[in-house]
Amino acid sequence: MRTKEELEKEINESADAYFAINGENVEILRKTELIKLFSCVFEYCKKYVYSKKNEWGLEKAVDYYLEIYDCVGSCIHKYNPEAGAFLHYFMGSIKFVIGEAIKKERTGNKKYLLCTDIAKDSSSILDREKSKLPETHEAIASLMDMEMIFDVIEREFCKKQDRVKEYVSALISARLYDQIKLFNFRKRYTFISIPIIKDAMKNRGQVPSQKEIAESFKKKEEDASRTCNKFLKGVRLEIEKMKASGKI
Repeated sequence: MRTKEELEKEINESADAYFAINGENVEILRKTELIKLFSCVFEYCKKYVYSKKNEWGLEKAVDYYLEIYDCVGSCIHKYNPEAGAFLHYFMGSIKFVIGEAIKKERTGNKKYLLCTDIAKDSSSILDREKSKLPETHEAIASLMDMEMIFDVIEREFCKKQDRVKEYVSALISARLYDQIKLFNFRKRYTFISIPIIKDAMKNRGQVPSQKEIAESFKKKEEDASRTCNKFLKGVRLEIEKMKASGKI
């Protein structure tokens, strides 16, 4: 386990390395360094800043995985290397960000479901993400492609009528369980059914079948299959339109 001082040094060195990148492929290399920086910052927060356990027995940092991720990105773009150590600037910012998040929780002002709520184990999350740090252009492209797909799913889901959203959310969350686990820290997505994900995690990754979901909504299995496939077909068509128009 790295000490607090070792992590602090690595965080500041990673931030310096981000700004030292120049020449060809600057954007791609900086994205790689940024993901590395986030991993270090999250580990630091988890072990030494927000280490108090939540109701699930996980370090409190897991509850604010998304806020920490967003804050790292925001800080690195606003940070002036000549102003001092990056970590000092980040810590001042994250206190405010999490303070605002806590206020919203207390007032019940949650516009979006947080994908951070589906974290099973903070240590395994960190290990997984560190092992998946992009080492090549193709790996980075893969991460960006999945984020783009999730963004399209979100837009298509928001077009649905409120009366069917819970049903569609359950079906899509069960179908995309593995991908949702992988990308839980990146953004807020309302199409994710937190109950479905949490239940699956309690059952060692076993998601409910379409038949079980259909029955819970008093529908037939054929309806569940048709609804899920129709929705995903719409997502694929939207992606094809984006490709045809040169948007991706």
